[in-house]
Amino acid sequence: MKARAFAFLRRVLRPRWVRVYLALLLLSHLTIQIFAPDFWVGYHLKPPAGAERIFVDVPRMTDAGPVADKIVRLSLLKWEPAEPAPSSASPKPAPVLLLHGSPAQGARDYRNLAPRLTETGRTVYALDRVGYGNSSKWVPSYSVLTNARYTLAAMEELGIERAHVVGWSYSGGVVIHLTDIAPQRLASVTMLGAIGIQEGEGSGSYYFEHFKYAVGYVAVVILPEFIPHFNLIGDSAIRHAFIRDFWDTDQRPLRAIIIALAPGDHAQLGLETSLAGSVVFSAGQIKTAVGGLLRLRIVADRLVVVAPEQSGFAGGGIGRGGQLGNGIALLVAMTQDVQHLHFGFEPRPAHVQPQRQRHRPRRPVQ
Repeated sequence: MKARAFAFLRRVLRPRWVRVYLALLLLSHLTIQIFAPDFWVGYHLKPPAGAERIFVDVPRMTDAGPVADKIVRLSLLKWEPAEPAPSSASPKPAPVLLLHGSPAQGARDYRNLAPRLTETGRTVYALDRVGYGNSSKWVPSYSVLTNARYTLAAMEELGIERAHVVGWSYSGGVVIHLTDIAPQRLASVTMLGAIGIQEGEGSGSYYFEHFKYAVGYVAVVILPEFIPHFNLIGDSAIRHAFIRDFWDTDQRPLRAIIIALAPGDHAQLGLETSLAGSVVFSAGQIKTAVGGLLRLRIVADRLVVVAPEQSGFAGGGIGRGGQLGNGIALLVAMTQDVQHLHFGFEPRPAHVQPQRQRHRPRRPVQ
């Protein structure tokens, strides 16, 4: 039996190309395990200019809530405004919390946008969602609902009572869930080129899209392990997170959440939709071709979103790695050639507000 096995192995290894392939594959895996080359994310890069990297430990989350005795570490970038802090007579303005899309470099995607937002005198945070940047990898769930719970847990650990939350692309679903489970924690919600309804994703079919992501997991996560890629296509953790973001997510409940927030005619959800109470803004996937290079500024306690009428996301504002680049002009005066929308989030009446849960994780033993 052993002789047959060795004979078969010799036949398999006889072609030179097979031996070269196996040698390259072994070299690739050894290089990844020993040196962990990083061509995409920037795990080991210093924080962008003016930013501070901070970490918080929070409970591991699922769609249902925290998991006891399991800790996840979340990484954030923090930008402080250059202007002096307001006097004690003036309340400190609510910070801005930026949530990146998928795939992404993580919080670094906002390295150009965040400093411009600090010009309003506000602190700006950008979160590395689980699976990205310097946050924990290989968690059980990556869904938008689970990520909403991680976002709230991070706010709790940072002592942020209320924030202007910005969700880009995939994270649009995260902020929609935030309006449902913790509206009292939101000063405003802004969605940039965001997901938001199941019908807006690919075929529009939940079952076909999830079959597509199952096939995608094989193609993007498993098969590359048999290719000597030396991490040139990204490490397995970020590829895993990218596919699982969408594979774990059910967008079907999102439309009902939006409608509950703003009852009315929602046959066409898009840029032109006027939601009662100005709760949610989207310029993206929500059944509209009206994208836009967005200009943002903050007036009083409201985010002001300015969308040029004729621009689209195919323009030069989105750079490599997905970061919002300098093609987006921020904090500019209103002009007649743009539409401007003011968005402020008012909490629900007290009798319908969910009870706030304080998650105090058990600290890992040092």
